[in-house]
Amino acid sequence: MTIPAQSIVVVDKDTPLLGDISIQGTLIFDDSADITLSATSITVDIGGTLAVGNSLRPHMNTATIILSDTQNSNGTVIHSDKSLVVHSGGALQLFGASRTPAWTVLQKTAYANSTLLVMNEATNWQPGDNIVISSTSQNMSQTERVTILFVAGNVINITTPLQFTHNGELVFVNGTVIDMRARVSVLSRNIVIRGDDNSNDWQYGASIYLHTGATAIMHDVEVYYAGQMGAVNRPALLFRAGNSSSLVESCAIHDTYHRGIVLQGTSNLTIHHTTVAFTMGHAFVLQYGTEAGNTFSNNLAISVNASSFIEASDVTPAGFYISNPANEFVGNSVAGSLSFGFWYRLAPITSQVSAQLLCASVCFKFLDSLLCLYVMIEYCIGTIQR
Repeated sequence: MTIPAQSIVVVDKDTPLLGDISIQGTLIFDDSADITLSATSITVDIGGTLAVGNSLRPHMNTATIILSDTQNSNGTVIHSDKSLVVHSGGALQLFGASRTPAWTVLQKTAYANSTLLVMNEATNWQPGDNIVISSTSQNMSQTERVTILFVAGNVINITTPLQFTHNGELVFVNGTVIDMRARVSVLSRNIVIRGDDNSNDWQYGASIYLHTGATAIMHDVEVYYAGQMGAVNRPALLFRAGNSSSLVESCAIHDTYHRGIVLQGTSNLTIHHTTVAFTMGHAFVLQYGTEAGNTFSNNLAISVNASSFIEASDVTPAGFYISNPANEFVGNSVAGSLSFGFWYRLAPITSQVSAQLLCASVCFKFLDSLLCLYVMIEYCIGTIQR
């Protein structure tokens, strides 16, 4: 299916599986009802736009894009591309209904068998929303997903009792305050991009790929069943070089089979108030060491798991995998990673003195971003651990 240049197509009802869609004009979603569009792949070409809502009028109903495999006459699954690709000169504009805050912390300890959560601030989260509560023990598997029954200010009642206790108190060690409170993030959004229901069987889900010169504005978007295990450059969300006007804000990316958000040579991208949860491989990635001027603020990585099907480093995954210090990280948090919270795997440094100075500046600069998790700073001349 091709949408020609200068054409506008409005999706106003659920679609069957449409195969490959090429957008050279504009594809928009009507906001009068909940709508699901199914395709094997979507390509936004030069001059094309895929839009759901806009900055003045966010989309209020549910818009779902399912990227799906196909089956032959015998019912055998045939892998399709399952990608949303935006080429140079193309635009992805997604503006969903606001969920605020995107994540927060508990104000009081939530005990096992309780159905009551007292948050540190009021939320506008909705009944039926799925939320994740980080483990506060040494066992990452005590991270829990629950569903909201009702919300009253900063108090949330959930549909099923908690299986584990989650700390909501500040910890004092020798007069120093350490914030070990459970992180709580809302995963539900009303704009959804996901793989089909067979994705888990093959660990082969949807992948969003922004080429050099493409732009993406993603506000309050949920991406799940995403990333393709064993495939090259197929994480949940990939930005290639450029993309200086792109923004990812208040999104939730979860249940991925190939990392979370990956930047490859990208500069001046902003990612904030975004949660990446239940990943295989690193959650937030600066991959090549040429990425610079990007801003990561108030993001959350939670339940980061190993993968032996991506690169060697993903066997010991990090919430934030950073290959270049020339980027800004403010207020980020990692709540549960198999190996590292923040892993600085930097380019070669020829001087031991410069390595020590960089280590000191990095450690001090990122102190507020840490959730008392392991930080590793690695150079070609050796490894310094904090």
